[in-house]
Amino acid sequence: MALTFIEKEGDLFTCSNTASLAHCVSEDLIMGKGIAVEFKRRFGQVEELRKQKSTVGQFAVLQDGERYIYYLVTKPKYDKKPSEVNVKYCLREMRDHILQHGVKELCMPRIGCGLDELDWKKVKEIIKTVFQGCPITVTIYHQAPENNSSQCFTEVDGDLFNCPSTWSMAHGVGEDLVMRKGIAETFLKRFGQLDLLNSQKATVGQCAVLKDQSRYIYYMIIKKLCNHKIQESSLSQALLFMRDHCKIHGVKQLAMPKIGTGYNSLEWDKVRRLINDVFAQTDIHVTVYNYVK
Repeated sequence: MALTFIEKEGDLFTCSNTASLAHCVSEDLIMGKGIAVEFKRRFGQVEELRKQKSTVGQFAVLQDGERYIYYLVTKPKYDKKPSEVNVKYCLREMRDHILQHGVKELCMPRIGCGLDELDWKKVKEIIKTVFQGCPITVTIYHQAPENNSSQCFTEVDGDLFNCPSTWSMAHGVGEDLVMRKGIAETFLKRFGQLDLLNSQKATVGQCAVLKDQSRYIYYMIIKKLCNHKIQESSLSQALLFMRDHCKIHGVKQLAMPKIGTGYNSLEWDKVRRLINDVFAQTDIHVTVYNYVK
C-alpha cells in the first residue's frame, strides 16, 4: 500500500477520532496562536509535552486513546518563523514514529503555512516526498480563513473601574493571592472575599473567580508568588482558562488592564497578540484600559 494524499476543505477536528493528528509548534510550547490554541485546549498535558524536551527538528507526542497527537517543533520561539528544512526534519522524525507504531491515518492542517507563512506548494511536496511509499493516508484540512481578531479587541485610555458595571473584569495575580501592589490592591479593596478566592485553590494557568451580581471578576493566576516574574506561557494558559469560563457562562464583554506589563514587565505587543489570538473567533469583546495619570 502506497501513500494516499488527500486535501479537503473543512475543520480538522471533524476528522475520525481514530485518525492521528499533527500540527506545528515552537520549542517553547507557548501555543498561543492559530490552531495551536485549539490543540492545547482539546488535549492539554503541556507539562507532559515539556518533559519530552523536544528541540527544533523533532516532535513531542501525546497518546489519545489509540491514536497519537504530534507536535512538530519547527522553530525555537513562538514569535519566530520556521524553515522548510526544519519542517522536513520534523516530518521525517514523525514518519519513523508512525511506521513503528502502525499509524494508518494522519490528519493535519496546512502545516507552516498559516501564521508561519511558508509556501504551501513547497510544503506539500515535502510531505509527499517524506511519506512516499508509506502505507498511510495523509489528509490535509484547509481551514476557513479566521475572522479578523482585532474585532474582538479594543484599547482605550482611562480608568478600568469606570467600565460599565455589567462588564466582567480581569487582572493578573500570583497563586499566593497576595495583592498589595498596583491594580491588584484596588481589586482587593473593591471586591474583597479573599477567603473565597483562596478556597478555590486555583493554580498557575487557571483563574479564581468571584460573582459580582450579573458579572464575573477573574483573578488570573499567572505566576507562583506575587514577587515572581511571569512567563508568557502561564499568561496564555490563564487566558485560555478564562475564555472557556466566559464561553460557558455567556460573558460578552470583558475589561482588563494591560495585564503582565506593570510590575511583571512583559512586552505589551506580545501580550496584545496573546489576547487577540485567544479571543479570536469568539463573541467575547475584550476592552483593555490603559491608565493615564
